[in-house]
Amino acid sequence: MTFLWPVALLLYLLIPGLIAAYVWMIRRPSRVRVRYSSLDLVARAAAVGQPWRRHVPAALYLLSLCAVIFTVARPMAPIPVPDDRTVIMLSIDVSRSMMAHDVVPTRIDAAKKAAVDTRAHGLAVEKEALAALTEKGVSVVECDREAFRKRVAPQTDNFMKARPEAKPVIELIRATQI
Repeated sequence: MTFLWPVALLLYLLIPGLIAAYVWMIRRPSRVRVRYSSLDLVARAAAVGQPWRRHVPAALYLLSLCAVIFTVARPMAPIPVPDDRTVIMLSIDVSRSMMAHDVVPTRIDAAKKAAVDTRAHGLAVEKEALAALTEKGVSVVECDREAFRKRVAPQTDNFMKARPEAKPVIELIRATQI
């Protein structure tokens, strides 16, 4: 694990000072004297409860302060991320309105060209994002695409058996795989 702001960890040096200040405040004599009408009342009030309970709020405060200091230092840990998890889903309208000639040559051809351009742009953006993550200390692990396809192929075949109308779309997707 590394830290983006390791200098912030120097704030932990304040913790012993805070503990010393707390102990000093607990042990110093009180300046305020309270008069009680009965010593019996004072004895009963002092006997109730457990002595460690008075230190719980201070301990919780100290613990939360330690957590804040750790957070301010901004810890980082390398996490392996497969790079083929990016999913871009494109849906193209295939109704008759797409055959209109108001866009040269047709709307469907323009949509297909836009889909190809979007995929190319998406791959470029993905590569930039992976480079930025690598630069920031995140380790990126390459996935074995062929092994992944072998694991997914039976599920795709089962999906095509259940929904034969999806077969042309799946065949087109398979044709575009790298």
